[in-house]
Amino acid sequence: MSSVRLILLAVLAFALTACGYQLRGLQDGDVALALESVAVTGSQQDRDLLRLISQRLQQSGVEEQVDAEFAEAELRIDSATQSRRVLSVDSSSKVSEFELHYAVAYKIKYRDGQELARSASARRDITFDEDQVLAKAEEEQRLYGEMRRDVVNTILRVLQRSASLTQ
Repeated sequence: MSSVRLILLAVLAFALTACGYQLRGLQDGDVALALESVAVTGSQQDRDLLRLISQRLQQSGVEEQVDAEFAEAELRIDSATQSRRVLSVDSSSKVSEFELHYAVAYKIKYRDGQELARSASARRDITFDEDQVLAKAEEEQRLYGEMRRDVVNTILRVLQRSASLTQ
């Protein structure tokens, strides 16, 4: 009986791959940009964001230019902010849950002068336990890193879409 299940599972897996099925969404390094070169500019307020964008562009085969006048497009990061607000308190008026927010305002400027101003953001909820302050601080930093990656994925999708529209 188990060999029949194994064969059935193999046939099902083959059928799914044969029909071109794949999960939706953008995986790290999985974007194909219609651009050959991009200049990334911005203040050093969020170096991790700029470094992550540069890595993702390099993974996509896009050359990063230092000077915007030699690039097909300029991606300018205007601001990157992270904040948190109290979501709930317990019966003794102590914070029990926070909402973390990460937002980036950016502009994409093309050689032909077309400019797009956009923003991208991500939110996460985190519980708070004063007995585990160090662990919760570490979890908060990990969540901000995940949100940063989500925002970079959003920026690259916008760059991908807008680049294909301008050509």
